[in-house]
Amino acid sequence: MGSNDDEREQPVHKVTLQEFYLGKYPVTQEQWQAVMGNNPSRFKDNPQNSVESVCWKDCQEFCQKLSQMTGKKYRLPSEAEWEYACRAGTQTRYYFGDNDDQLG
Repeated sequence: MGSNDDEREQPVHKVTLQEFYLGKYPVTQEQWQAVMGNNPSRFKDNPQNSVESVCWKDCQEFCQKLSQMTGKKYRLPSEAEWEYACRAGTQTRYYFGDNDDQLG
């Protein structure tokens, strides 16, 4: 975890994670509406679009309500879990390698 390219992320260090699951797709406006009873998004032209205009606190509340509704534990990923998922388990800068030229 971390990066030697950015002093705010130094030093690169090994992190051990427990097994975790992470949603493959962003939460849609329709899903948010079903759990929270509202749609805070600014761009409401399609309920299948990702929910946006939410803060960390809103997302914590969403996870708590979803957990109550389903009887399963939902939470936001830790920084280490998020970095691991973004890198797709690799040790490169990006999931596809280290070459910035391949960025879209």
